[in-house]
Amino acid sequence: MNILSFETSSSICGCAFHKNGKLVDESYLDQPRIHSEKLVELTENLLKNNNLEINNIDLITISNGPGSFTGLRIGMSFAVGLAFPYKIPIAPINTIMAYMANQGGKITNYKLPVFIFHSHRDFIFTATPTEKKIKFIRINKFKNNYSNCDIIFSNKENFKIDDIKTIYTPILPSIIGEYYLNQTKKYSTIDYGKIQLNYGQEYKPKKWRQ
Repeated sequence: MNILSFETSSSICGCAFHKNGKLVDESYLDQPRIHSEKLVELTENLLKNNNLEINNIDLITISNGPGSFTGLRIGMSFAVGLAFPYKIPIAPINTIMAYMANQGGKITNYKLPVFIFHSHRDFIFTATPTEKKIKFIRINKFKNNYSNCDIIFSNKENFKIDDIKTIYTPILPSIIGEYYLNQTKKYSTIDYGKIQLNYGQEYKPKKWRQ
């Protein structure tokens, strides 16, 4: 089974290719606001390097948020554009759950590991392995929600809250594909209109001021 995966929820922009459950290739850049410019190029190069055409792909997995409003929209629009002519199923993947699952082996010695995605300014998305509930909070409210936290896993380099130990790991496209592969109950659809992006917060466009 050939799986093409995309990650665009953060400053990471890229794609990965799994064949029969194994990672074959991955291409990404870690740079903000380049998704609309570079995602096509990265994908074309990955397909070319692996002698693939889009009609050779059996499934597309796509980072579904929470994360960047603009990045998620670019990624999903691009994925649907690739999939639609060939009716390739798309599997939307919760980004922070995939990230948390990927780091699972590193948490055994900690009382309360918290996984954090930086949103914007002083806002963050958080989740823990026990709750598996995503919160959207201000950084200065972190201790109120997680007073016993003894380790933070963050997708933002140099992120820090007080003196809590922090491990930085970016969310890569391959993590999105691997989460799908490791799920017991797998979901995908060719009814692309059913796929809802999870921005992690209520989005309200600003009203035009006359």
